[in-house]
Amino acid sequence: MSVSSMNKFNNVIKELNEFTELEMKEIINSDINNIFKQYNNKIDSTKSEISQLDQEIINLNTEISNLSKINDSNLDFIKKYSKKNSAIDKNGNIFSVLQTKSIELDTLKMSIVKEITELESLNNSLTYKLNKLKQEREEKSDKDKVVTDEFIIEDQDLVVMKINLNRNIGVRLETLKKGDDEDVLILTDLENKSDLFKVDSKLSDYFISNYIWDKLG
Repeated sequence: MSVSSMNKFNNVIKELNEFTELEMKEIINSDINNIFKQYNNKIDSTKSEISQLDQEIINLNTEISNLSKINDSNLDFIKKYSKKNSAIDKNGNIFSVLQTKSIELDTLKMSIVKEITELESLNNSLTYKLNKLKQEREEKSDKDKVVTDEFIIEDQDLVVMKINLNRNIGVRLETLKKGDDEDVLILTDLENKSDLFKVDSKLSDYFISNYIWDKLG
């Protein structure tokens, strides 16, 4: 023990020795009463705080209970975004209902994703078939064009042969230039009868050949 602490202790002993036993008891009892009084005040203060906290808890529970109730407003909102056949207990808890609706929405979302996947698969299949049909149509169109061209060529060849044949027996086929752009075709038959035909640039060779053949026929 340090010197200062020892001095304090000695001073306390000295002060105690100055009091009688009865005075000492009174002092001790007074100190004890003061201590009890302080503790009681502290306990009363703590009880008051606890009582206030209990009241706040009650108020909060009341607010939570009111918030968790299903009123007309949130009932209409839930019905608007819920399945038509989904029953809602108006006396139930809003949070429980929202949890149930959340599960329903997740299930609906999965169903929609599945349907979208199926539609995309179907669309890809139809696109493939459509492209295949287009390709087949183009191939058929090309074949038809080849056949048509061959037919026209063969037909034109026959017409040319017939014209040459008629030319060999005396039928003349001549052209006459009129102006800058106009051509006139002159057909002269065996009887020296001439036929004039204005050649337009818009007319095809096939049409002109047929016209000549008709006149020679």
